[in-house]
Amino acid sequence: MSFDLRDKHPITPIKDERLRTQVFTHRSATEAPARLAVDREPARDNERLALLGSAVIELLVTAVIECNMPLSRVGEISDTRMLLVTRERMATWADAYGLPQRLIVNPAQRALIPNNENAKAQVFQAYVGALYKDQGIDAVEEWFSPVLDDAVNEIEEIRTAERLEDNKSWRNSISSQATTESFEPAAAPHEPLATGRGSTPAARSPPSGSGSSLSYFNERCSKLLKGAQPIWQVKKDGKDHTPEFTATVTLPGEREPIGIGVASNSKLAKQRAATVALAKLPPQVRV
Repeated sequence: MSFDLRDKHPITPIKDERLRTQVFTHRSATEAPARLAVDREPARDNERLALLGSAVIELLVTAVIECNMPLSRVGEISDTRMLLVTRERMATWADAYGLPQRLIVNPAQRALIPNNENAKAQVFQAYVGALYKDQGIDAVEEWFSPVLDDAVNEIEEIRTAERLEDNKSWRNSISSQATTESFEPAAAPHEPLATGRGSTPAARSPPSGSGSSLSYFNERCSKLLKGAQPIWQVKKDGKDHTPEFTATVTLPGEREPIGIGVASNSKLAKQRAATVALAKLPPQVRV
């Protein structure tokens, strides 16, 4: 984290001692293994609290996103929500508040469990669930909503930077293409162009708005390929909260891709691949 959450957004203490103990009790510390457990008494580990906390977190995440992104489309809201409820992000929040170090575990697993991502995420969810049972949704919201506000703003800042970078790359590509085309000899009046549409290309209309590189590329391909479609492949790598998408586009009949783009979501990756591909299309094929 770029700041200390414990200082900026102090965690609300749990008043009920029984709940507080249960939050930090890992299943390994209970007497019976899970496969032998019987329902003769309430569970003493934190798994049930974590289940409750997961639901509370999802509710608050959705409410905060709705408040912070009033003009965003449902798809972008869903993407943001997915980034905020990953196991890795929960584990990061748990570390920021020092929760894993307070876990009660089987002595034989003391060195392993507090460093396990699943256990970290679970203790954070359990804390939220216990606080909800202890003091209600208002207490959770008062502490946790500002944490989510910061996380949403961070995600939006990254997206804005990516959009600016994408627009800059597109402008540079078009500028470079225009410079190259200005030095190309004009076709002789009797010399037909490769498209078979005569010697005079149609005027090109500059694209505008988000995703213009991709739509413009598709339009040019339609002219070049006479209705055939370019072949797209998108591969996802990276971690849950920092996914990396690699998009490649290949023209029919070709082995090597004409454009490759990498970004944090598939749409932006395809836009970047289209920007690269635009500069490689035959210059006589314009719209």
